[in-house]
This record gives sequence, structure tokens and C-alpha cells, in this order.
Amino acid sequence: ADPNIIKLVDSGGWGQDGYIKYLNVKDEASAFKLTGKKDLEGVFSSIDFGLNYATRKKSKDVPEYFVNLKTRPASGNSTPPASASVPTGSLLSPSNIGFVGMPGILAYDIQAVVDQLYTLKPNFNKDITNKNWVVEEKVVTAFAKADIDTLVGDMPLRGNIGLQIINTDQSSRAFAVADGNAVSGVTGISGGKKYTDYLPSLNLALSLPAEQTVRLGLAQTMTRARLDQMRASSNFSLGVTNRQWSGDGGNPNLDPFRANVFDLAYEKYFGNKAYIAAAYFYKDLKSYIYQDKIAKDFTGFPNPTNGAVTPISNIGTFDTPTNGKGGNMKGIELSASVPLNLITPVLDGFGVVVSHSDTDSSIKPNGPGNSQPLPGLSKRVTNLTAYYEKYGFSARISNRSRSDFVGEVAGFGADREFVYVRGENITDVQLGYSFDAGMFKGLSVLLQMNNLDNTPYRTYEGVKDKPKVYSSYGRTVLFGVNYKF
Repeated sequence: ADPNIIKLVDSGGWGQDGYIKYLNVKDEASAFKLTGKKDLEGVFSSIDFGLNYATRKKSKDVPEYFVNLKTRPASGNSTPPASASVPTGSLLSPSNIGFVGMPGILAYDIQAVVDQLYTLKPNFNKDITNKNWVVEEKVVTAFAKADIDTLVGDMPLRGNIGLQIINTDQSSRAFAVADGNAVSGVTGISGGKKYTDYLPSLNLALSLPAEQTVRLGLAQTMTRARLDQMRASSNFSLGVTNRQWSGDGGNPNLDPFRANVFDLAYEKYFGNKAYIAAAYFYKDLKSYIYQDKIAKDFTGFPNPTNGAVTPISNIGTFDTPTNGKGGNMKGIELSASVPLNLITPVLDGFGVVVSHSDTDSSIKPNGPGNSQPLPGLSKRVTNLTAYYEKYGFSARISNRSRSDFVGEVAGFGADREFVYVRGENITDVQLGYSFDAGMFKGLSVLLQMNNLDNTPYRTYEGVKDKPKVYSSYGRTVLFGVNYKF
């Protein structure tokens, strides 16, 4: 707590005393929906129809600054690092933290210190300028859905059949930045696309004897690209030796993910006590989005060499999100919820809930010839819970496991990056008791322990014998008391 030893300094010797990013994000959304419904007779019991109009506008602006002490000489790295003391009083004062066994620690108002002791120098860089963009979407959806309620022989058949007609108008405004010249080599740029999707769907549930149900689902689906992928931002350069254009950035002309979907499920119920189910799913992707180098027409882009180099052609390469075609995802899912008193009365109160899925994918999310799997997709995922609930007591232990997968995480500068994540096996425990009579009636207590065996988070560099990150977060213990009256 000695203010005389507190110094503000470029401790790393980087030639700057700090760095600041002011992240400004504005997201606006509005929608208008008009619906109607008419009851029918026959196979179709009713029909819903309507129109939905939705708009979304997202803008992002990230000015970034070098933060330098006012005492720093203009010559920068050629001189010893500057330093400054924080004035005591309004900016620097001791805080008593004796409750944790320490006599005190100095605290200062960071923003006030920045305002009084530092100067801000804007950082002009192509990557920073390309974080400034606006993306807009206008989506008009006309829809109709007919509910099915009929009999096949003496077996009830329920479900619906529907159609969505979705018209999308997407656009973006941003900047094109010449390589190495993020000051005067900046040009406003815009782009966009309009497209219409026709998405039919059919869902059926056939009730069989002995409390059995078969479900069928058929549909065409679509999912739009992330807004940052649709930004019009561009970096560009003209090679001095090869005289060819090149660049990278977003793509406001992206089509969405499109797929044909097939689902088939069988369910067997045992009154309202238990069920077992098996499902098969198949998704045939007609288009998806991945990062690739594509041909781009650079007509209209200013010559970054001021005419010193004449391009061979206005067609160059551009590294950007683009649309791929083909591929499928398929798999099975098995699930069950079974109270064990169905087996023997001795086990009354005990039960298990289990599910397991096994998924295969031929989709190449990074384009043809790339073996990286879909981000977030584990081939095998299993959840198992065993429980006991009786006489006010409740106890359950749950385990969830998943095989290796590719994770999409925040990397350097908050940009997205992909990492290979090791499979994990996590166990949670929950214990509770509820007082149903006596002076404590209405009182219940609950104890939870999450990640009981302290399973670590592990990543690796493409192959498992090259570990990258090992993070152990520990277990979490929660205790709660609830009282109802």
C-alpha cells in the first residue's frame, strides 16, 4: 500500500504504454406478423396462414488506440521507457481489505488516470478498419399450415403439412482498404443479394396399439449466414512482381445453408411412467458456408500502387466465406426413461434416464479436400442419469460424455478460430430433501456438485499427441434452502 512504488510504465518495452479498443455494436430488430386461422372438417382439422415481415440491422465500429504516457518522448523505442507516478488523493487511494487478511491495497480510477496521464494515438490498420461495417436484412415470410387429425383404419393419425415462402433482401456497407494504406487508401464499398426460398414440411404421428407411436418428418430448411460473414469489408493489394489482384474479407452475396431433412422415430410408452424411443435422422445439405479463395472482379478498386504496376487482369483471388455444395449428416438416437419398480417393487423410487446418439457427416466445412469435421459435432454423445425419489428424499447422479470435436472459440483479438477439443466425461451429483410434514413443512434443502471428478478442458494441434491447452476448472458445490408458505 505504498504509493511511492506504484509506477505506470511500458513494462514490456513494446514502445507503447497500453492499448484500448472501444467496441461499439448496435443491433436493431423489428417485426410485424399477421395471422389467421380457419377450422375445417375432414382430414384437415384447421389451417393457419399469415404473413411475417422482419428487419434487422447490425452495425459494428471498433476504433483502437495506442495509449502513451504524456511523459513519453516522441522518439518512442529509441529512448528508455517512460514512467509516471499516479497522484495520490482523488486518483490513487488505499483500500482496506483486512477481511481477507491483507492490510490494504492501492486502488485507482482507471478511466480518470487515462484521461489525465495518457494520450491516445489512433491505430490505422486494415484489419481494424474492416471491423467497421453495417449489415441489414429484410425478410418477408408467407406461410400456411394445415393440421391433420384423422384415422388410418382405426389408428389415429395426427400432424401437419405446411409451406413457407421466404424472400430475403440482405445488404452491407463497409470499407475496402488498400494493403499498407489504411489512411488514404480507404474506399466505401457495398453489396448485397435478394433470394427466395420455398420450404415445404410434413410432420406425421401415427398412434399404434399398445401405446406405440411412429413419427415421420420431412422438410426443406434454411439457415442464414452469420452477420459478420455477410459484411462487405475488403482488404486488397496488387502484387508488384506477379501484377495480380488479391484480397480478403466478407461476402454480402452469401446464400444460406439449405438442406433436405428426413426424420423417423419410434416411441413405446408404459402408461405415464416410462418410455423407450429410437430415432433416425438424415440431413442432405444442398449448400453450406466455408472459407475459400474465389475469383473476384476488382474493377473499380483504386490502384494501390498509384499506377506504378499495371495488373494483368482485373480478375484476382479473394479469401472469403463462400458457398459449398453437397454432403450429408445422418445418425441414430436412442433414449429411455425407466423407473425400476417396473422390474421389481424392491426398487421403488429408483430409476434411470439415458440417451445416446451416433452421428456421421460427409460435409466438408472448409471445402473439398479438407478433412476437418463440422465444428461442434461429436460422433458419439451419451447422457446417463440414475435417480432415487421417495419419502421426500431425492438423489441423482448424471454423467454426460462426448467424443472429440472441433470447437469454435474466441482467439487472438477476439477473432474466431477453430481448435481440436478432446472428448470429455463429466459427472454431476444432486441431493435433496423436502419436509412434507411437521414444524419444518414447506422447507427443502438441495446440495449440488458439478464436475465432480474435475474433468479438464483439453485441446490439441490436429493430432492427440500434440497437446495445446490443458485447463482444470475444479468442481462447483452449491447449497440451497427453499421455503414455501
